[in-house]
Amino acid sequence: MTLKFSCPHCRKGIRVKHELAGKKAKCPACQQVLTIPTVARSTSPTPAKSTNESDLEAQALAALAEQSKSPSSPAPASTKTIDFQCSFCDEKISLSADLAGKRAPCPECRRIIKVPLLEKSEPKDWRKVDVRSPISRDHKGEPAPEGAWGSEVSRGRVSRQALLEAGALPVIKEKWTSRQWTHRIGLAVLTVFVLVVGTWAVLHFGFESRKGGAFSQAEKLVTDTKDPLTAAEVYRGLGVYQLRAENPVGENNSAQAARDQFRKARAKLTEDSKESAEHDAILIDLALDQLDLGSDSEDAQKRGVRLKWDVAVKEVHQTLQHVKSPEARLFGLHQVERKLIDLNHSSIAARLPDAILGPNDPNRAEALAQYGLLIIDQKDQAGAQASQALRATVPPKKDAKNSQASLPPSLVALLVALDRKDVKELSPPKENPPLELRVGFTWAWAYRGQLGEARALALSNGPASHQLQALIALIAVLVEKKADIENDLSLAIERVELALKEKDSNVSPWTLYRLVQLGARGGKPNMVSKMVPHIPDAELRGLADLEITLTTLPNGPDTEGLNRLAAEKPACRHALLLLSRHNARYGSSSTVSKAIDGWEQELRPLGYAGIALGMQDAEK
Repeated sequence: MTLKFSCPHCRKGIRVKHELAGKKAKCPACQQVLTIPTVARSTSPTPAKSTNESDLEAQALAALAEQSKSPSSPAPASTKTIDFQCSFCDEKISLSADLAGKRAPCPECRRIIKVPLLEKSEPKDWRKVDVRSPISRDHKGEPAPEGAWGSEVSRGRVSRQALLEAGALPVIKEKWTSRQWTHRIGLAVLTVFVLVVGTWAVLHFGFESRKGGAFSQAEKLVTDTKDPLTAAEVYRGLGVYQLRAENPVGENNSAQAARDQFRKARAKLTEDSKESAEHDAILIDLALDQLDLGSDSEDAQKRGVRLKWDVAVKEVHQTLQHVKSPEARLFGLHQVERKLIDLNHSSIAARLPDAILGPNDPNRAEALAQYGLLIIDQKDQAGAQASQALRATVPPKKDAKNSQASLPPSLVALLVALDRKDVKELSPPKENPPLELRVGFTWAWAYRGQLGEARALALSNGPASHQLQALIALIAVLVEKKADIENDLSLAIERVELALKEKDSNVSPWTLYRLVQLGARGGKPNMVSKMVPHIPDAELRGLADLEITLTTLPNGPDTEGLNRLAAEKPACRHALLLLSRHNARYGSSSTVSKAIDGWEQELRPLGYAGIALGMQDAEK
């Protein structure tokens, strides 16, 4: 009889002979010492076996060392069974092969278990793989567990993460779709746009702050300036700034703000009763700037950026009337008339001489003829201007030796250029002609292209001062025609010293300034620079030096030239403002500010006005 029980330690099922009941032994599974339980004796007498205690102990150990197996009775040839071990009670059981793969109760513990499939008893072929094995089955489509120790996966493969971290796998970038490309490109463009706009805003704010600061500094310092010429030049520069500004400083619009600054400049010049070349030069520049106030555009007038022409011209008239030197007034009229013609307002230019000069002014005929020379290509209008100039000619004195001298040089040039044979005073000049005929015929013949005759007449016998002024007329025509002036300019420079030494020389500083201006604009600044020291007027000498400087300025700052002009005595105010403007445009405003700190207090507002204009030029 067999005794069945479970190990109290590991719950392993154990079978022993009933004779070992109550004995102690080790569990074959967990090796723990246990006591074999006892059973009730059956009623039927069992023959007792005479054995001693040592025999019983040996039998128990033998039983526990080798788990007894119940002999299976041979199955009939016609029935097949499946022998397997119950997963619950660990007993060896045998079930019919018909139950293969199905669920059935265990005969021992009565729990439902799954019956395994019937194994075929044929020789194993190593080339065939058992698909039921979890290791050898096809794992396609199933993610392999990474880092599964004790499996083929962990022994034969390394995790993908480890390979990526070690750089052993190539990084395959996923291709972007068109939508992803559009999104990323748009994001990049937006980022660049934000950076550009942000940078521009910061720089623009700093630039505007420095520009406005220079304007405010000039406006503040000019109120303390005692020199009227310096104040006038500063106010003129501030007026130009206001006219060009989109957002002018103050409550008025740009045209009104500019007009107010221009009026302050003119008021300062009228305070100065002393006649000086720079006084007249600033007035001429002021008149040229006031022309920019006028416009034909009704839209510009409504927006307040420009004024009506009659208002602007009225301001110009009042400015030119304060020019004191007759030569400077004629020079200023010539400059203003030329600008009006360039602006397609010849009708306004034609009325300008009568508006500036009175009916009895001795220079009225010269001024009228001077405008006629500007429109010489328009024969009808030029002829009408010549007739008007003839009517304005001052009658010759009774004791005059030559009536031809009553005609001013510009009128002679205009009549000869128009071939007006009805004027009997226009007989061809002979040896040593009067100055008016020499200058007038030289200009007219040069205009007609008779350069040989014009040059011979200019150099004919006579005073050096007459020859010099005739050569200046010849050079003026060549500059207008953009011809070479080197030969004639050299002849004129040779006669400067001789003309100034003459006892009755009529060569004025404005005549010499006109020669320097023509030489600089004709592309020969180095040649005329030699005669600048011969200009007797210091202020005109500074303006002449400025004409040369402006034609030779590099496309960059000229700090040395700026400091040199500031150190001259007297300093040319117009030159300081213009060169400060140039340096601020092509260089750094801070560099110009440092240079201004070394100037005299009276001159500093000129520098700050130039900085504001130069930064405005750079912005435009």
